[in-house]
This record gives sequence, structure tokens and C-alpha cells, in this order.
Amino acid sequence: MRYRALDSWRGICALLVAVLHFEATWHLFALPFLRDTYLLVDFFFVLSGFVITHAYGDQIFDFDSFGRFVTRRVGRLWPVHATVLGLFLAVELTALILEPWLGGAYPRPPFTESRTPLSLLTNLLLIHGLGIHHNVTWNFPSWSISVEFYTYLVFGALLLAARRSVTIIAAMLAALSAFVLVVIANRGGIDVTTDYGLFRCLLGFSIGHLVYRAHQITLNRLAGRPFPYGGLIEVACTALVVAYISTVGLGPKSFLAPLVFAATVYVFSFESGGMSALFKTRFLLMLGTLSYSIYMVHALVLLIFDNATAVAGKLLGVRLTMPLVLNGKGYHMLNYGSLWVMDAVMLVYVAMVIGGAALCFRYVEAPGYDLAKRLTSRRPGRVEKPALQPETRS
Repeated sequence: MRYRALDSWRGICALLVAVLHFEATWHLFALPFLRDTYLLVDFFFVLSGFVITHAYGDQIFDFDSFGRFVTRRVGRLWPVHATVLGLFLAVELTALILEPWLGGAYPRPPFTESRTPLSLLTNLLLIHGLGIHHNVTWNFPSWSISVEFYTYLVFGALLLAARRSVTIIAAMLAALSAFVLVVIANRGGIDVTTDYGLFRCLLGFSIGHLVYRAHQITLNRLAGRPFPYGGLIEVACTALVVAYISTVGLGPKSFLAPLVFAATVYVFSFESGGMSALFKTRFLLMLGTLSYSIYMVHALVLLIFDNATAVAGKLLGVRLTMPLVLNGKGYHMLNYGSLWVMDAVMLVYVAMVIGGAALCFRYVEAPGYDLAKRLTSRRPGRVEKPALQPETRS
């Protein structure tokens, strides 16, 4: 079974994260809803727990099936991650070669700060989100891919060791992760990445697992009947998400994000209202299909914009950036002229992200995952239920 409305939710969220990270003086930059879409990574974690439970909850029963699961997860995540990382490396090498001719126009010395050779190695090994670095590195959104991969391993190991108790353990793991985030991390909010990001993922993923179990119980009780008041509840749930993100900020209320998104995943898993019908339109389904690639390539497009702006400003002798402080946070804004000009630049950026994601999906993501499935299908074992495509993007 494929939950198409949730596919589209994932695509919309991935694109909103891409818009969040584009720091430019366009009309909607300061919109509270857009400034706090950093929380959508928690939606990805919750949805991932739901989807992985659906696809593999009864498929991991011995070491052979666990190996197939891990192989497919690697095939799902690593090819895109490694490819985009390679493109980041190519940009950095180009900057290193051209630096003598650019006269310091590059924003910082190549292979420094967040793009050191050591962090390149940890990225390749997918361990860069596990507390090794003080901050995000290289393709900065990929910290969530790192912690999600190891969350997969925890989930698979739980199925292998304690299948009958997984739901109880998931509830306990969610409680433990919440305690770590609230008490031990003590940041006053859920916005942690490379330090306590694994616990943030474990929290959302565990809640997503519980949502799937609740979804199955509800389906059994409905016995084929439609989800009651589905249309009204979908509208209310969507309004809740928009209102919550628009008002939450960075404070303690952000800890509620996994629960808000859990309600969203639960409601839309039944696809019983007009919002679900809207989310099944071709464009939104396309965004869902491209969601992981959108999430992974958008930082590369940002890098191209930032570097091109820095070089052009240096060579032309004009200032194409400006500082901005908003709600106590500093931004380094692209500024090519009027707000209307920057609105057009934003549209170009979004088009480049979607176009780059489409290429990445066709030539990297889909072939990589297909290869992993072919490799695992040659091994004996039970027939697996089809997984949602694609499962996530963190």
C-alpha cells in the first residue's frame, strides 16, 4: 500500500525546507511560518517511523532479513548523499584552483571551517551527525540522513531481538529521547543537529512507529468504513500545522513538534478528505517522488548562488549581499536589487532545486535503490511488502 497523500506532504515539506535556507531579500523572507520550517525535519522523522514500520515491521526476523533491510537502507540513502557530496568536493577543488586568480573573492579559504578533509571522511561514512563535529558540515542538511540511518539500525535490531515488545520499547525510547532533549541537552527547544540529533530522530521515529500501530488498530475497527469526518479533520489538522509552525519559534513549544506531526500523519494516512484528494494531484505527487533529492540537492544550489554572488560582487565592485538581524538571529542576505527582483531570483532558485532533484532522482536515487533491491532479491527469505517510494526525506 502506498500512502500518496503523505508522499505529497513530504514533497511540500522538503521544498519548504529548501525555501527556508535561501537567505535573500524577497518579500516573504520574514514570514514567521517560513522562518520556523526548520521543524519540518521532525515531520520527516515521524513519517519515516510510520513508513519503515509499514514496509519492514514484519519483515525482519533473522540476521539474513536484517542484512537485506540494511542493504536497502544504504541503497536508499547513500548514493544520493555520496553524489551530492562529490559535487560539493568538486566546487571546493575548483575554488582551490581558482583562488589565486579570484583575489579572495571566494567566501572563505577552501577546505576550511565546515568543509575540512576530516569532515569529508566522516560524511562518506555517514557518521557526521553523531556528535563528532560541533556543527553541520559539507552538505549541511545531511546531518539528518546520518542520524536516520543509525535509527534504522536501532529499529532493525529491536525487531530482531524483541519483536513482540517493539511497540512498548518504542514508547520507552520516545520517552527516553524526550528526556535527553529536554533535560540533558537543555537547549530550551528541539532544534539540535550534530550533537543530540540522534535523539531527536529517535523521538520522531519512535512516535511514527506508534502512529502506524494506531493507524492499523483504527483500520481494523473501521472494518472498511470511511474515517469519520475525514474532510473536516484534514482541514483542521492542516490549519493546526500552519498555525503551530507560525507561532512556535525556538522555545519550549518546539518540543511538541513530533506530536503535531504525528497527528498529521495519522489523519492523512486514511486519505479520507478533500485535502488528501488535493494532495494526490500530479504536481504534488511529483514533489513527493522527488522529496529526498530535493532535500539533498538544495544546499548545493545554495552553494552555487552564494559563490557566484561573492565572485560577481568582487569582480564587478558592487555589494550584492547585506546583513540582517531578525528575531535576534543574524543572516547574510543575497540582495541583487529590489524585493521584486529577489522574488524572481527565488523562483529561479526553486526551479533549479526541482530540476536538479529530478536529474538526481533519475540518474542516482532510483538506480541506486533499484540496485540495492536487486542485490537483496537474489538472497533467500520471505517476500517483502512494497515500501513507499521514496521513504523519506530528513
